[in-house]
Amino acid sequence: MPKRERGELERLEKLMNKFERGQVAHIEWLDSLTFKAIERIKEEESKRNGSTHLHLIVDLRTFEHPVAFQVL
Repeated sequence: MPKRERGELERLEKLMNKFERGQVAHIEWLDSLTFKAIERIKEEESKRNGSTHLHLIVDLRTFEHPVAFQVL
């Protein structure tokens, strides 16, 4: 996959994560259009690659404030 397109898919994934965490405003009619467009982009990408492999994306949580952790 070209680097430019990979960057676009990564950008979309990051935005989706923000949406799921509530950091992006929910607008019902716009959300449905956006999700359809993202699915279309992913389908085109899988057709282009000819890949039927599954992908695992691990999203590590981020916190606004530092988190203190101590093992006793």
